[in-house]
Amino acid sequence: MSQINKIINSAEQQCKAKGVRLTDKRKQVLSALIQSKKALSAYELVDYLKDEFKAPLPAMSVYRILDFLQTEQLVHKLDIANKYVACAHITCGHDHGTPQFLIC
Repeated sequence: MSQINKIINSAEQQCKAKGVRLTDKRKQVLSALIQSKKALSAYELVDYLKDEFKAPLPAMSVYRILDFLQTEQLVHKLDIANKYVACAHITCGHDHGTPQFLIC
């Protein structure tokens, strides 16, 4: 099993434990952020998903998915850049408090 699949499976279990679903579209967005070497905006994600999965996803849907993933603490929003990154600790079983990022 690849590292990405392990992270997605862990995220799915966390969601299930909270009584929410990590749908296929949510998995695709999370997977894109996990694979990315940089923070991505919603519109960058739209382009990535169109290229990777050959299925267009409207920006509004991506924003809703990002909101869900942020609420479930699976992604973090970099407010200053209006971009998102996957949480680096999805597979950990403990609370990480408030995330902080240094942007140079």
